[in-house]
Amino acid sequence: MSSWQYVETHDYIETSKELELSEEIREAIKRWATSAGRVPTNKQRLCHRTPRNKFELWNARIPNPDANRGASGGFRLTYFFNLIDESIYLGRIEKRSDLGGRNEHPRDQRKYDAYINALSDYLLRTENELLSTS
Repeated sequence: MSSWQYVETHDYIETSKELELSEEIREAIKRWATSAGRVPTNKQRLCHRTPRNKFELWNARIPNPDANRGASGGFRLTYFFNLIDESIYLGRIEKRSDLGGRNEHPRDQRKYDAYINALSDYLLRTENELLSTS
């Protein structure tokens, strides 16, 4: 398994501050991210792959050791791989309980879905720009 170059996006930094993530949790996420695999599991799933396989958008369920509530007490981390320069970009982290499930928080779920769609569109545009300049 390769080690990815680690990049925190502005969204990730801001959402980490909003959640008041401890330095211990942020370091654990960094260790996980640099060794993350690109194989879907029950804890991580592929959300989008650009047509020419330059970028992959994923989300993962990350446990919160401070919550002690199982999956519902954890986080959902959105991240993407830049397969050209072998980097992993952390996009956003949110409390899993804030997103709800099924019909619990439909407005928050729509907001999350809109974020995934916007990020997918951004990655597609970026891939197209890279190909037009080469």
